[in-house]
Amino acid sequence: MVEELVSGVVDREYTYGRQRVSENQLISNIWTPSFYGYDGGGSVRQLTNAVGVVTDTYESIRQALHRTATCIEENISIRI
Repeated sequence: MVEELVSGVVDREYTYGRQRVSENQLISNIWTPSFYGYDGGGSVRQLTNAVGVVTDTYESIRQALHRTATCIEENISIRI
């Protein structure tokens, strides 16, 4: 377990196995657990709450890089 401190007080705890398994964060003075969901490439794709409801989603690095490359290509003008 790893603890994150804010002003000397534990604000968040991370539990690790082979990868990060869960985090427990203090929200409005209530400890709230979240669990990490990974894709086949080992990237975090979602967080779920204690009952398994997806609370946050994340795009894969491959999607982020593709989106970034597409934006860059759209903004480049080639002069000959």
